[in-house]
Amino acid sequence: MRTQQLISAILNTILISLLFHFTGQNTHAQYFVKSYDFPPFTTRTEQGRSIERDYISGWSITGNSNSTPNAGANDWMFLRLDNSGLLKCSALLGFSGNDTSYTHVQLNTTNKEYVLAGSYFDVNSGKNKASFSIVDTNCNHVMSKQIMDTLEHTYRQVVNNPSNIFTLAGYTEDPFNYGGGLRPNKILTSQYLPNGVLAWAFNYLTGVPSTEEAYSICHQLTDGSYAITGRTNFKAGPGALFDVFVTKLTPAGIPIWTKIYIFPMPGVNSDARRIIPMPDGGFVIIGWTNVFDPAANDIWVFRINSFGFPMWSTIYGTPSKVEKGYSIILATDGTLVFTGYTNTLGTEDILTVKIPAVPPNAPIWSRVFDKITPNDRGYDIEEAFNPSGYGVTGQTMPAASSSLDPFLMRTNSTGNVITGCVDSVSLPFMNVVLVLDSMNLYYEQAIDRPINPTKINPTPVVRNLCILSGVTGNQYNTPYKFTLKQNYPNPFNPTTNIEFALPIGGFVTLKIYDITGKEIVNLINEYKNKGSYIMSFNASNLPGGTYFYRLTSGDFSEVKKMLLLK
Repeated sequence: MRTQQLISAILNTILISLLFHFTGQNTHAQYFVKSYDFPPFTTRTEQGRSIERDYISGWSITGNSNSTPNAGANDWMFLRLDNSGLLKCSALLGFSGNDTSYTHVQLNTTNKEYVLAGSYFDVNSGKNKASFSIVDTNCNHVMSKQIMDTLEHTYRQVVNNPSNIFTLAGYTEDPFNYGGGLRPNKILTSQYLPNGVLAWAFNYLTGVPSTEEAYSICHQLTDGSYAITGRTNFKAGPGALFDVFVTKLTPAGIPIWTKIYIFPMPGVNSDARRIIPMPDGGFVIIGWTNVFDPAANDIWVFRINSFGFPMWSTIYGTPSKVEKGYSIILATDGTLVFTGYTNTLGTEDILTVKIPAVPPNAPIWSRVFDKITPNDRGYDIEEAFNPSGYGVTGQTMPAASSSLDPFLMRTNSTGNVITGCVDSVSLPFMNVVLVLDSMNLYYEQAIDRPINPTKINPTPVVRNLCILSGVTGNQYNTPYKFTLKQNYPNPFNPTTNIEFALPIGGFVTLKIYDITGKEIVNLINEYKNKGSYIMSFNASNLPGGTYFYRLTSGDFSEVKKMLLLK
């Protein structure tokens, strides 16, 4: 009794906010949706723009964050995660301005390093510059380079070939001033050896004040070529209306052909966001268009052969709803799977869809994740194995946050996570005919320079938004009573795991207290479904000593002691 009274007295404390790290998962979790929130928690904006399946194990995500402390107004964000979505390491990189990372790829070299790309702010010119950074598997910065000139530019995608030569594509201001400061954007592409040495870099120009913005590049294994897609107003003329283009390059970056894909109706605006290679030497492109929905947009997927001629073209969408497609993959079963978002009842919801790679192109399945808040988007997707399925990243706004966070959605092979987490949705489709045109490009050489961004390693909060427990199948591992287990390892330094079980769903708090009774960390303060959970607590910012942790849910409350050795 005296011991319990002493512990109760210790727990009667005030909140002290310290930096901390926690992760949460159901035991044996296979399919889940988790978000990652950097400090100061719930108030900063982060996005996941690119996802890669790790060569070693797990996942990596890159994007943007305005977390503090930081290097500038907005920094590049990099996350390494294990197969359960738990954090391995994280990093923010940047300069004093607004830095944006859109893409990354892992090199299959001895060190398995990652190439991140986008733009860093250059304080001397006051402009953003197309840049890349290489980081290692511990999230340490290795090297960075940037295109060096007086123009503003950015990279939008990086790809590597089997020799780990990586090639980047994006867009740059036109070197030519057409008067009145008019410098429309033009295609920018560069290629680097695995050690970061520049092989070639070119600006691709048209000689007229048209806009060409490259958003995606892919490597075609059949002939070693590269294909770039994006948007152009070369045919529509200066203004807000765009058509989609595809440019095919030799391995040395020399243009082979450039095709423009047009809907021959007035007022059509189209965009492309991803291109992928197909085994026959051709390509598949995804984006969006308003050809059938002038007040909104529909997802547009089309396939071309190795010469750029259309094979089929399909539009997916519901009238008066905004739907956009951002990323698409060729799955091992020969189908295509894409992600993006749909606007449902005024909110943006993450969309994943599987379609055939040959006509008819009716969706095999369509899933929507609409359980959070208004601004959820899927930006990138990868196939997953053991167990099979898909990994998706993008942006979401969890109930526990007032700002956007990146997420990892791990689905099964039919796009499901758990019952009630994602819903099936009807996605009407229509096959359409394209008009093909072309344009000629000439190119000018670009050069680069080394740079050294600031790197910091804040630790994000990991939130479970949806999760499936159970070793196999779609079965819940439902406990029959409340349980709070002893942490392990114990003693620990600096990380330990806290395991607990909930026989019913309810509002849950899990708090850490020091020996004086001060509340150090509020690990959980939200509703949780029934199930078994493991929380990983990182005490690297705390002094060694005795600590207590307390789990509360409804009428249940239990306290246990743990020892941090330093």
